[in-house]
Amino acid sequence: LLSSVHDSFCRLLQKVRGVGRHSRSDRFVVPTCSELSESGENFVDCQDQYLTSIPASNTWSKVPKHLLLARNKIKVLHDGAFSGYESLISLDLQQNQISLVKEQAFEDLTQLTTLLLQHNRLTTLSEEALIFIPNLRYLRLHGNPWKCL
Repeated sequence: LLSSVHDSFCRLLQKVRGVGRHSRSDRFVVPTCSELSESGENFVDCQDQYLTSIPASNTWSKVPKHLLLARNKIKVLHDGAFSGYESLISLDLQQNQISLVKEQAFEDLTQLTTLLLQHNRLTTLSEEALIFIPNLRYLRLHGNPWKCL
């Protein structure tokens, strides 16, 4: 089951990756996230939207299982940042500017199995931040400027 969810996530990620949000005149267009469904799983695609924070969970018509936030401008994951996203299975935060993950940022994400944090600006990551994700099976952290103590 886990591998099929991961495979569906990867297939959808490849479909929507690289979609820009600029007009022909290269002016910024107001961010618009897409809601998609594949194999009965609800995806919210907010990639490349210049977001600086996590959108409120009540924004979507259906509860998302997968949240794609890659290539935005998010710098900090605050405590409770994913409040209302308790049903998330996968979370893609790669290629943002995240330099700080507060200890309770992932609070209540007990269903999360996939977390992508590669290519950000993380130098440290508290073990306590991951304690709220007991079902985490797939974690990507490479491409960050780690400071090992």
